[in-house]
Amino acid sequence: MITNYGDQVRVRRAGNPLEVDDVIVEQLLEGEWTKVLAYNSLSSDTAYTDARGFAQRLQKRLPAANPS
Repeated sequence: MITNYGDQVRVRRAGNPLEVDDVIVEQLLEGEWTKVLAYNSLSSDTAYTDARGFAQRLQKRLPAANPS
């Protein structure tokens, strides 16, 4: 599952929550998606809500993309 918050920020779910943080906030930097923050959905009941909130705040701080 991937949810985009603008062109430069997304939240995705990946991996087994028993082994890794599975809710990941990523930012597009120099053409590559880079992990900014991660949560584990088993240890946090609010992992998705927290990730969404962080992604929305991050997107608001970024400059608007220039239309081509």
